[in-house]
Amino acid sequence: MLAKMASKRAVLEALSRDDLHALVDAYDLAVSDRRKKDALIDALAASKKAHLDELLALLSRDPLKAICRHLGLNDSGKLKADIVERILGGARPQQQELAKSPVLSETSRSRPPEPPPRPSPAAPPGAPRAAATGPSNDALDRILALQFLVAWAGEGRSEPKRLGWWDTDLVDEAGGGDLLARLAPRTHLWASLELVRKAARRVDERARGKHGDPDKLRTLYFLGFDLDDRLNDRLAELKRQGRPPEAVLPLPFKLGADFDQDRLVELLSKAGSVSFEKVPPVGRRLEGSPPSSPEEMVNALAAALTPLGDEYPLPFFKAGS
Repeated sequence: MLAKMASKRAVLEALSRDDLHALVDAYDLAVSDRRKKDALIDALAASKKAHLDELLALLSRDPLKAICRHLGLNDSGKLKADIVERILGGARPQQQELAKSPVLSETSRSRPPEPPPRPSPAAPPGAPRAAATGPSNDALDRILALQFLVAWAGEGRSEPKRLGWWDTDLVDEAGGGDLLARLAPRTHLWASLELVRKAARRVDERARGKHGDPDKLRTLYFLGFDLDDRLNDRLAELKRQGRPPEAVLPLPFKLGADFDQDRLVELLSKAGSVSFEKVPPVGRRLEGSPPSSPEEMVNALAAALTPLGDEYPLPFFKAGS
């Protein structure tokens, strides 16, 4: 007989204040008093978007073992997925529970194929052609691949640790990637990448918020509302194709590959050397206005991530400067 799944509050009570802070920040939750552990637990327990399976996927192995001990469960094992499954009562969440997840639902629900686009009416002979607007799909794909690369490289709970810019371990097979593979076997690769990109965007947003006019900044994860919408639409379109990320995106790394910091610096430096000034406490401001080409802008922002530091350095352009 399967054990009863532990309640979310019982799980949260086993965590340290630091782990609770990380989870609250991951979901951007308001807390009445961040100094009090009970207030952190209340915020997470009451949140409808912080589902237990996703919370556990964000934790490293040590706090998961602490939860097992708190619940009177066996805390042995090295794979996170096995420990999480033990906490969840040995049963996978029901499909209706998975459907509530804003990330897993987008990647795991089957969708009917979209109707083909209607052909545009033929232009009269001699009429000038309308100029293409915005970046091409190929350019959007390259931007998404670069965002995913930095998001993966920035994880800090992986073993061994990578850059440590965000407190996650969502992609590697020995970490959250294996858990997501069990929760959503057909779409776990997309779910892993989308979750770690979301973690990177939250850190980027918090750093950008230290500027007096954050919406004027252009960063690797905030390229302006219109372009961000285009990227999200393109990502949804790629996921609907039902193919793995490596088959449709020019990813420069294999998911879960060994981390090579020198190779990462090489990949980030395609734009060559870029000039920037440090603007505490915000980040690194690149000289001049944002390039008109989105891909050129992203490549310059990526290059300004180097030299790599212990914290995400937030390279940015300022629009209208």
